[in-house]
Amino acid sequence: MNRRSFIGLAGAAVLGCATRNNTPTFDENLTVLISDPHVNADPTITQYLYPREWLIMTVTEILAMRPLPKHVILFGDLAFDHGRECDYKAAKDVLQPLSDAGIKIVHSMGNHDRRLNFAKYFPEAAAQTVVPGRLVTVTSLAHCDFIMLDSLKGDNDGKDRGPVEGELNEAECEWLKANLPGWKRPVFLGAHHAIEELSVGSLSLNEFLGSCPNFAGWIHGHNHRWMPSWGTAWKTKRRTVRLLTLPSNGLWGDIGYTLFRTDSTGAVAELVLKDFWNPVPDRPSPVFRQRMMQGLKGQKCFFTFG
Repeated sequence: MNRRSFIGLAGAAVLGCATRNNTPTFDENLTVLISDPHVNADPTITQYLYPREWLIMTVTEILAMRPLPKHVILFGDLAFDHGRECDYKAAKDVLQPLSDAGIKIVHSMGNHDRRLNFAKYFPEAAAQTVVPGRLVTVTSLAHCDFIMLDSLKGDNDGKDRGPVEGELNEAECEWLKANLPGWKRPVFLGAHHAIEELSVGSLSLNEFLGSCPNFAGWIHGHNHRWMPSWGTAWKTKRRTVRLLTLPSNGLWGDIGYTLFRTDSTGAVAELVLKDFWNPVPDRPSPVFRQRMMQGLKGQKCFFTFG
């Protein structure tokens, strides 16, 4: 699909979702979660041009939803390898129809992102931060809130990959300690990295989250696999912490995105699986791929409020 046909299809989808007064209708309880798009805009890296096409397909499917989701939340690694400006420019073009349709896009930083280059193409997103120097945002959904943290550890000049592991810096930890224990609504925390992949200074994150009454779950990307799981806070209230790893939108692993629906009692995350493969260049056999997809399609992860 070329850029002209994509923009035309996106425009038609937006018009098709409009009411008689030309105002799009939205489902306040529906959010789409996308992780690890890894958009590559370098035509010389021919073996990795396909992630951009996957993101185009995802955006097209979102715009065809009736009604539209109110929010799309991105969990980092928007850029392909080390946060090049050209990757962010290409990603901006692909995501723009969502903004044009009135869908709010929420971003976070992954280990392949770079804050300065990101901010050049997404200045409005960068300006929403509540922690200076990091991209930390608070989004209010219909029945809960979503705090997106910044787990990018190596924010170099974009000339190399930097460290793979993540961190929450001291400013983020202090913000969490000052705000999360008294949070009034059910609240999810999201980041690119899993809890166990983060350095967090003196903060014991599992224990801290387990002691916050309205904390509802931790959702992250980075591992390119759909994986619901649990963490445990033994030292506080012996409370289990709900965890969810998201698929990659299109590079390797479980390929797809997640529908996140909320009501007054909790949330349900549903995997929309589009494909599966092992890390390049290790392609699975057709039989293995089919069986993996059969086992994953339509899987759900449940979260409870209160």
